[in-house]
Amino acid sequence: NPNALPEVVLRSGNSLVDLSQPNNTPFSYTTGVNTQLFILDGFEVSLQRINDVDMNRILKVDILKDAAATAIYGSRAANGVVLVTTRKGKKGAPVITYSANFSRHSPTELPDFITNSPEYMEMYNAAATRSGVAFKYDVAEIEKYRNATDRNRYPNFNA
Repeated sequence: NPNALPEVVLRSGNSLVDLSQPNNTPFSYTTGVNTQLFILDGFEVSLQRINDVDMNRILKVDILKDAAATAIYGSRAANGVVLVTTRKGKKGAPVITYSANFSRHSPTELPDFITNSPEYMEMYNAAATRSGVAFKYDVAEIEKYRNATDRNRYPNFNA
C-alpha cells in the first residue's frame, strides 16, 4: 500500500498472538501505544508528519534508545526517540532549485492497417487459405465492393 506509513522499530517487538486483539493478529509495537517518540526540530510530532517532511530538507536524524532518552523526554521515550533536524535558512539571496524531466515516446514500428473493405476480404481469404478453410468471399463479390457505385449496398469503410 503506497499510502501506508512506514514501520519504525527501534527495539525488538513481540510476535506472539494477543488474543484480546481482533482477528488474533500479532501485537505490533508500531501501531499500538508503544511507539517511538518523534521529535522534529524540538517539537513532538506524529509519524505521519515525519513522513511528510521532504527528504531534501532533513539535515540529520538522531536515534536515542537508552536511559539518557528517558531522562530527557520521560516515560514517553521508553521505546526510543527519533530526533529529526531540518535545514535552516541562511542569510543572503534566496536560492531556487528547479528540476524537470521531459521524455518523448514513439513506437519503433507502426503496423499496416486495413484501409478498406476489399482489402479486409482479401486478407480474410488469405488467412482462410493458410488455415485450410474455404474462401468466405469470392473474387466477384470483392470486386463489387471495390467498384461499387451503390455504397449503401456495398459499403467501403475507411476508404
